[in-house]
Amino acid sequence: MFKRTTPMIIFGAFIAAASSRSAIGQEKASIGVSADITGGGNGPNVPGQVLAQSPNRFFAFAGTYPSVDFNFKGEHSAFKTTYAYGFNKNFSDPSFRTNSHSATATFSRAAGPRWKFNLTDSFAVASDMTAFNLLRGVLPEAQDFQFIFNPVFVQSTQTNTAAIGFDHVINPRTTLEFGAAHSLLNYGGDQQFPGVLSDQQRYSAHVRYAHHEQHSGWSLGYSGAQFQFSNFKDGRSHSVSAGFTHQFSAVLNMELAGGPTYIETTDAVNHHIGSNASFVLKRMVRAGTFALNYAQSSGDTSGLGAISDNQQLGVAMNHVFGKSTTFSADVSGIDTRGKVANTPRTRSISAGASVGVTMSRNWSLNWGGLYQKSIGNSLFAFEQERVFVSLRFRNPELWRF
Repeated sequence: MFKRTTPMIIFGAFIAAASSRSAIGQEKASIGVSADITGGGNGPNVPGQVLAQSPNRFFAFAGTYPSVDFNFKGEHSAFKTTYAYGFNKNFSDPSFRTNSHSATATFSRAAGPRWKFNLTDSFAVASDMTAFNLLRGVLPEAQDFQFIFNPVFVQSTQTNTAAIGFDHVINPRTTLEFGAAHSLLNYGGDQQFPGVLSDQQRYSAHVRYAHHEQHSGWSLGYSGAQFQFSNFKDGRSHSVSAGFTHQFSAVLNMELAGGPTYIETTDAVNHHIGSNASFVLKRMVRAGTFALNYAQSSGDTSGLGAISDNQQLGVAMNHVFGKSTTFSADVSGIDTRGKVANTPRTRSISAGASVGVTMSRNWSLNWGGLYQKSIGNSLFAFEQERVFVSLRFRNPELWRF
């Protein structure tokens, strides 16, 4: 799937960007690169890995994480694509290696003064996306939907989300948005937990009306989703959501939304009617940012079992000290409960932090740690700590043309 999906998306986006560029003349484009050489220790052993290790044993690891990105910005269009690779070797007994890939592509184009077109695609193959992002010094970009369940004990998990959207400006303060998306999750034929982990797909569409005043705004929208599971019966959901935004100051704003959800499925579920809600609080200052977010979805998919009720809470921050030191931290927790009888419930938390010291224009020394724990269903209970140090090279504009 990686050999087919990602190159097709990237190739199509390159063609779209090149065609818009030829129409409006030479605009700004750049290629950037990044690479990390990392080492450290982690453990205890994660249940599910075929390793001859005793409990509470820690072991060393080493890895490298190169990435390349291309950016194009024209008068009426913009395009960005990034590919990252991760190689990690664990010096356990026996030793084992992991390979991770991620690729994203985004394209947007204004069609006149009132219409804007957006196209995005993100792909990943990894056993632990949280660690993959932390060790590369990358914060994952916000998405309308993502599979929040991350079973780090599975050898490899493949995900892909593609979305298309149209924004129509009715007047300077009012917009109408249309969008559709397709998400898939593949556990790579893993048969370790049959009847619990299931390959799945999610098709969705939404429409949203939004009105903005000087410091606040409101919105009303509808979204529908179709779920297909390889080991469970299919389902469908309908959600209505009303939202409110307010800007308290130039550096502090809030977003709040919520509404009812109705679930259609032939499976026996606890309740067909539920609710959805989200809350975001952001504070931006010159030396850093702080963000608090909460999301609740009823009758959606998390990647675990079939249709479930999901809650997610996260806190993220970054800060710059002086001219050469940066600090970032991210704490998140999830609670997913299956609505179908005999499907599992699990809760997990992850907390990561890193400190970076700039050594020169393109080089920095970084160190940090990651803690992950999952409780609830005994099949997925695990606890893992990780500490690392890395030498990072980063040049966001290696070539400009």
